[in-house]
Amino acid sequence: MKKAAPFILLCVFFSVSSAHCESAAKGSYFRDCIDQKIEQCELKVNLLDSKSENLRSCAENADAQMKFYQQHKEGLVQAMIDEQVREKSYAVSYFLSKTYASSKAEKE
Repeated sequence: MKKAAPFILLCVFFSVSSAHCESAAKGSYFRDCIDQKIEQCELKVNLLDSKSENLRSCAENADAQMKFYQQHKEGLVQAMIDEQVREKSYAVSYFLSKTYASSKAEKE
């Protein structure tokens, strides 16, 4: 039994260590996805001076989304880790869109 205790402690240490590394890697991936989403919004914001009312409306919505993602970036990353969002661009995009829509609905 005395010989098994160090082995068990070692196994626990490595499992905790690998979980921390996995969480850090996921966090990095999610941050990159949010940064890409912010860049996409920035491109749409350039349409604010458009003559088209629909394009201006789209640009205003993109501006609001961009500000939301910038202000809540770390909270969104942690929420995605907590909810075990898969590291797939479509899954992250869906989560971000859903979260933005629900925050927008709460304001209204």
